Amino acid sequence: MLSLSCFSRRTLLPLLTTAALAACSAEAPPPPQAPVLSAAELEAANRAVFEALDPREQAASARFEMRNDGTAIDTTTGLMWMRCAFGQVWQAGSCAGEAKLINWHRALEAAEGFAFAGYGDWRLPTRDELTSLVYCSSGVRRAPDADGVPGTCEGDYRAHTLLRAVFPDAPVHKYWSGTQDERHSFGAWGVSFVNGATGVGVQTEYVLLRLVRSTAHAPRQD
Repeated sequence: MLSLSCFSRRTLLPLLTTAALAACSAEAPPPPQAPVLSAAELEAANRAVFEALDPREQAASARFEMRNDGTAIDTTTGLMWMRCAFGQVWQAGSCAGEAKLINWHRALEAAEGFAFAGYGDWRLPTRDELTSLVYCSSGVRRAPDADGVPGTCEGDYRAHTLLRAVFPDAPVHKYWSGTQDERHSFGAWGVSFVNGATGVGVQTEYVLLRLVRSTAHAPRQD
């Protein structure tokens, strides 16, 4: 089993990842295609997932407008989020495929001009925008530190601190923000959705990415 390191308050532990690559044949059959669901079927699927959540997570998820094009709008901020991690594909109401590990500079390049759901102005979220996605199932989160850095989840929380109905099939891992560390030019901020911790990592580190876009009602939150 792969053990994921977590963000500390000011620094990220190195990734300890292993991967086994299986040889593939040129004659290998194509992967099965996800079924095409109607709008009514997608709505029913979304409703079934939502109703299976406990009341606290239902209340937290209700602030998002979950759309069938693979986006979700946070109605409290107006920000539009990609429901899948970068590298995954939105199919039949879920996220298929493998999320892509990427360093910070490549993440900035990947977001530049990226087109999805009819929009071409996707970007990396700021640190504060990314931390707004942390959901502590225990209902308890450590207070921000003296620098205003949000704290981790506490108590008996689920070690998957993203809302499952809003961000289905989300890898439990660390994600980059677009905010560079002010103290060290080689660092950038990110969030671990293992425990909700916010910290600084070396920009050459390979972690995950979730893109966001501002709307007319949601200016960038620096």
